[in-house]
Amino acid sequence: MEDSQENRLAQAQRYVELYDFKAMFAEMMTSNATTADQRAVASKRIAKMDFDKVKAIYLAAMAQVYTADELAACADFYGTPIGRSILSKQAKFNIAIVPGLKEETDRVFSQP
Repeated sequence: MEDSQENRLAQAQRYVELYDFKAMFAEMMTSNATTADQRAVASKRIAKMDFDKVKAIYLAAMAQVYTADELAACADFYGTPIGRSILSKQAKFNIAIVPGLKEETDRVFSQP
């Protein structure tokens, strides 16, 4: 496929449609909430988010970073049942790696 901006945007649109942004942000923002009150506050804030804007941010970044063929391959794979399952776990994965990455970057960047 020609790697034009038009093709990148078309394929990014296919890919971005697979994201459940509300669920993804809800999981990320409530993962550290230890009380029901904290989860409620986070949920209220998430409800105020403009997910069309979030989607547009993802769409623009995808079209900027990836080629049309890469985006088509992502949309094809993540559109499958196993791909959807992996994509649905992305927020949980990101949350799981943060403590270890923070510990390692703190260790390395705290040294002169």
